Amino acid sequence: MPVLSSLLIDLILSGSQQDFPVVENDRVVGVLMRADLFASLAQNGQGSAIANIMRRDFAIVEDTEMLETAFERFQSCKCLSLPVLRKQVLVGLLTMENVGEFIAIRAALKSLRPVGVDT
Repeated sequence: MPVLSSLLIDLILSGSQQDFPVVENDRVVGVLMRADLFASLAQNGQGSAIANIMRRDFAIVEDTEMLETAFERFQSCKCLSLPVLRKQVLVGLLTMENVGEFIAIRAALKSLRPVGVDT
């Protein structure tokens, strides 16, 4: 497994993604969390192997599961993101921020629905 690179650091600095699924042979084998990455950089510089930093015990969500299931999983794992799998292959990353945005959009759209007219 590769060591930390400036490319990974650039990815963190250029976007808002907090956690990174680690994929090997088309399977998610771990999750590299931003806090763990920063702690490793502070202690070891860029020489640490990703395999030594990533979390191997992580929660996932299947692409067919309901949002409520994902939300419950967020609460139980106390994590900020969940790899989304389809037949054990990574297809995306769901974050608590995504869930919050979805709920806010649904609430905004619901407020636009016409209320019944009294006759």
